[in-house]
Amino acid sequence: MKVKGISIIDLTIIADDKIMHNKLKTKITTLIIFFLFFTSCSQSSNKQAEKFNLTVEEHLWLEKIFRYFMLHETAVYTLVGSKPLTGMVLTYDEITEETSREQNKEEYFYFLLNRSNEKDMEFYNSLSPLEKKEKAYLINDKNFIYNIADLWDKWEKIQDRFNIKKKFLLVKKERPKNEWKDLFPDYKAMYDIYFVDVFKTAFVIQENYELFKQAVGYDFDPFKIVLELENENSNFWDKITGKGAWQYSHLWGLLYGFGKENSFLHRWNNRHIRQIDCDDREKYVATSIKKWSSSKNRPTFSDNNAFNISNFTIPIFFSYTENDPIVIKYEIERKKIKKLYKGKDFVSFTLELLTKTSDK
Repeated sequence: MKVKGISIIDLTIIADDKIMHNKLKTKITTLIIFFLFFTSCSQSSNKQAEKFNLTVEEHLWLEKIFRYFMLHETAVYTLVGSKPLTGMVLTYDEITEETSREQNKEEYFYFLLNRSNEKDMEFYNSLSPLEKKEKAYLINDKNFIYNIADLWDKWEKIQDRFNIKKKFLLVKKERPKNEWKDLFPDYKAMYDIYFVDVFKTAFVIQENYELFKQAVGYDFDPFKIVLELENENSNFWDKITGKGAWQYSHLWGLLYGFGKENSFLHRWNNRHIRQIDCDDREKYVATSIKKWSSSKNRPTFSDNNAFNISNFTIPIFFSYTENDPIVIKYEIERKKIKKLYKGKDFVSFTLELLTKTSDK
């Protein structure tokens, strides 16, 4: 049977050809759309990087330092959230990490090793099968963000290129050796890094003025005191830091944005550890206080996808209340931060938020 000179077999072949042709068109269209989207995103990311004159290498390690500081140390909640102040400790060893772990393998609970680092892989191959299985964590270079002192040194070399907003302070202060040398004899230096929202920190101090005044013993201007953190020496900040800082843990809880109730209950819960005249009754009651971690889903160091904009935690502290409003507040902020960063280059957008280029 023929229809207008075309057999049924021909019609079937033509129909199949059309189906294949349409499938091919669909695949080609999809590939074109993907290519255009990828090119657009790549060009957008490149333009953002060009805006700050970043080389490819600078962009690479800036992503690491921002992931560590903003997401691991939760400074992003100071950058765009309600957290007044974020602190981080930098330590510098007398000997290199590589030498230390080779000489003292048994003292290490685990090893974080960079797959792309030749020395790290040599060390990994020197481990026993049991050590490889139980103690070694191999991490891709892109996600190896734990050599924080080296990364911070790189940041300091280019930091002057970025005009940080006046409302922020980024301060590095060396701790006196007599405060830590007995506990950490292998360190050659220790620094505190503070990232501060001046207005939020001043407001917290103003709101709790009598508590801070009781600690330092004199009147002061909360706004000026925050700016004084930049000074090499400050009676106010020297008083509540250093070896005696444990006495003022409730004040630091307030400054870090953990809330007044959590801050005081944490101080009472742990006061017997340092307080020599703490009697048995006080210790019994203090240690009976129930507490919870503020975050149940904190990424671990072995997670290759840890501490990116889709996988980071709220600030970590002990919460002493079920359904804690401080925890709920930070969980809401976390969702807002993820939405704010969505579709943006992490490095360039963080720099925009941090510097005056985004001021209106």
